[in-house]
Amino acid sequence: IRDNLYANKIVEFARGILDGSSKAGVPFGEGLTPLGAGLSASSLCERAGDAPESSDWEKMLGASSEYFWISAVSLYGWSRSRGFINVLKEKCAAGCKIRVLLMHPENPALSSYLLGSASTLDQLVAEIRLAGEVLRRGAQSPNLELRSMKTAPHVQLTLNEKTGVAYPYLQSKQRRDGPLLRANAGGLLHQTLRDEFDFLWRGAVPPEPPKA
Repeated sequence: IRDNLYANKIVEFARGILDGSSKAGVPFGEGLTPLGAGLSASSLCERAGDAPESSDWEKMLGASSEYFWISAVSLYGWSRSRGFINVLKEKCAAGCKIRVLLMHPENPALSSYLLGSASTLDQLVAEIRLAGEVLRRGAQSPNLELRSMKTAPHVQLTLNEKTGVAYPYLQSKQRRDGPLLRANAGGLLHQTLRDEFDFLWRGAVPPEPPKA
């Protein structure tokens, strides 16, 4: 330390950590690798808008074969996508089990979620009702189940048998400006996201029938 003998090595090591190029090793054996090395179980993107490949639900739905679960405030934007609806129909026909959780139109916490596309509470309620109806009519399959949440979730979830994506609901930022968590199946985070969705699902109720 006195003679700066290892200064360059320390700087090199620090730079490797910062730029992500450093690789973990086993301190007592050259050529050995730690258990689990190379397996990225989860990742964090500090701004969701910078990771469009992680938030493309149409692609994630298309990659699903066993199940596809999604929870959101309204899903209004995706309910207007013909491509998403077409993939939804194809997956239902192929036997993929799809669960959709939307906020209940009469949820007293709805006003806390107005940072998205809707500018007023009445508009958000209308978007929720319309999205639910479009999804039901679009799929027309027993493999698609919809429920309405009367609780106030703190995260938006999208899951299939391969991966899970979570967006925390923030009061100060829109979803695209907040963080995004991605978890591969087999890891603890993926199981935690499944547990959270399952908890919300069990506490949700069947959607209201469309008004005449």
